[in-house]
Amino acid sequence: MAYVEPLVPAELPTHDFQQVVRDSIRCTLGPLKFIARAFPVAWSPSAHYLNVLCGACSIIFYIVCVAIPPRWVIGLCEEFRFPTWMRPIPGLLFVVAAVFPMVQTCVARMVLQNEDVQIILNDPEMIPKLAARAHDSRTAFKLQWSLRCVSYGIMVFLGFRNKFMLHVMLTLMPSFVLTFQHVSSDAVLGQLVALSKLKVETFCSKLDTQSTTGESSLKQMNNAQFWCDLTRQHLALDKDLEKLWRLDHGGALLLTDAATRFSWQLILAVFAVGTQRWDVVILSTSLMLASVCMLLKTLYPVAQVTSLCQSQVANTESIPRLAVEFVNHGELTPEAQAAQSRFLHYVLSTPAGIEMPLVGLITQSGLV
Repeated sequence: MAYVEPLVPAELPTHDFQQVVRDSIRCTLGPLKFIARAFPVAWSPSAHYLNVLCGACSIIFYIVCVAIPPRWVIGLCEEFRFPTWMRPIPGLLFVVAAVFPMVQTCVARMVLQNEDVQIILNDPEMIPKLAARAHDSRTAFKLQWSLRCVSYGIMVFLGFRNKFMLHVMLTLMPSFVLTFQHVSSDAVLGQLVALSKLKVETFCSKLDTQSTTGESSLKQMNNAQFWCDLTRQHLALDKDLEKLWRLDHGGALLLTDAATRFSWQLILAVFAVGTQRWDVVILSTSLMLASVCMLLKTLYPVAQVTSLCQSQVANTESIPRLAVEFVNHGELTPEAQAAQSRFLHYVLSTPAGIEMPLVGLITQSGLV
């Protein structure tokens, strides 16, 4: 279906992209939004660097636990029934898992402050629509945060009633700090994907003459200049997506997010393989599968953007599918038909989309 432009609430501040990210973080926190200013990335430099310092302390904590394991770490390994040679491996993986969120936080702030990217991020035509979308999705954000708080609350409750859970809670304590960093960088990544999708949908609306959101009419399309202008706009869209998702911009953010989730999957896999307790095997496997689903949930909107740019599958809305509807259209003049044919050839020979560094274009078929 074509994108229906929502109304922007009058009370919603839509100054720039950074303000949209801040609103997204507040929505994620739900009733705890009053602590949002303590989060990194989108607020003051002092809050950002304080969180980076906490992340560095978390890394040091795990390194010390590997080098000089305290008694409760030894007790935890005994509870999990790890072989002696395998006991340092989870700690080393925790070090790696703590590094990626800190790097991701620094990359997210770098993207927000990059002057080249800010020109694209603060597009006055896109910002109000992007803010409206973030406002409409606030319920989903609050649900995610509520589930996270409930899981942490259960862990703390069990920690004071069970020695084994207390050891687990002490091990994961630095990870609670890293949650602050991940929420902020995840908000930046989510809004980058939303902005990319909105740009492509806006372009698709220029090829749509059927729905109420279509920006063009057959009368406008019956002009060769229309298709020449559309080609230049598609070139600009392609360049914007390339700039947004370069390795030194959004691409690094997407890559570190995937690496963070993969590192936790690796930790859970080690726990499932190394332990001799069936309940830990079942729990670790379940959490690992849940982590894989969360990774796919992050990558699926990215794949949707690529699909909008280049999909030729039936019953889908995309630039090629919309453009092909006007091939040899009876109401277009021969000059307009020739220009449309050149535009279609250009679109099919130059596919756009979001390309993940070291992986390539992320498509829906690739995720399946």
